[in-house]
Amino acid sequence: MLNYHSMGKQMKKRMTGASGLSRKLLTVMLLSISATSWAADNSVYIEQAGDDGTITMTQDGSGNRVKGILSNGTAGGNTDPAKLVGNVQTVTIDQKGPNNVLTLGANTTVGTNGKGIDINYKVDTGGNVAFINSNNNGLGVSAGNLIDIIQLGGNAVATVSMLGNTNNLTVRSSGGGGNKIDATINADDVSATVDQTLGGANETILALTGDKGYVNITSTGAANLTSVTQDGGATNGNYAKIVLDGSGNQTTVSQTGVSDNTVDYKAVGSNNIASITQSGGLTIGQYAKADILGSHNDVGIIQQGSVDNLTNIKITGSSNTYRILQKN
Repeated sequence: MLNYHSMGKQMKKRMTGASGLSRKLLTVMLLSISATSWAADNSVYIEQAGDDGTITMTQDGSGNRVKGILSNGTAGGNTDPAKLVGNVQTVTIDQKGPNNVLTLGANTTVGTNGKGIDINYKVDTGGNVAFINSNNNGLGVSAGNLIDIIQLGGNAVATVSMLGNTNNLTVRSSGGGGNKIDATINADDVSATVDQTLGGANETILALTGDKGYVNITSTGAANLTSVTQDGGATNGNYAKIVLDGSGNQTTVSQTGVSDNTVDYKAVGSNNIASITQSGGLTIGQYAKADILGSHNDVGIIQQGSVDNLTNIKITGSSNTYRILQKN
């Protein structure tokens, strides 16, 4: 563990290894800053090559930076390209304090037992921004990756890009409200789970391209925005489950592809708006289920394509509106 108590200075730490050299265990504990008041403008830059790496970073303060290798390299004022190259890596970033920025990218393939890289990112106050790319080289060979994000406080924004197969994204937001997750996932056999509790005005944007994308979103609070787009699909593909508990929430789901488009939407509360669109398909698919408990809710479902369209709606309450269009 390296402890730095000088504030307002930029700090860099590089770890490099020869090409092809496997590091059985590499543990780096970087940047633990303690202060009675918020610090500003501290940064950490990491360059690592090799497999089986473990990196842990903790930043305590405000306006801190963790630099990475996103294609937009200047995000958050980070201009130095860092490199995380290798498989079977575990990276943990914990930013304590407001208005911190993380830009993190990884170049991985498929590691031992199908594991690429695990990225664990946590913020405990508001106003933090993160850009995470699990396959920064864009070769599409990154697989077996796990991204786990915890947003506490409020007004935290995380932008995620995942490219490759059998990847997993988990997001847990709690308190404060105004948290946002924007994830673009181009892969097969992917699981995306978002759990939002407490607070309101949270926003979730998930864009999945590929077969067998599993989406599970649970949101508690008011005025939450949820958008799910799924393109692709094969046997048992394109599945989305959304559970809302609160009022004034807006949900949009759009699914296209060969078949197996499924939506399971449940809302408890009033003045919720849901728009579900499904299209395409050749065999059995395009199933939509909506279960509403409350008043003044609005649900619209559009299903079209060369398939057997099926809609199952259960509504309990008054002054609810639902619109269904089915055609092939």
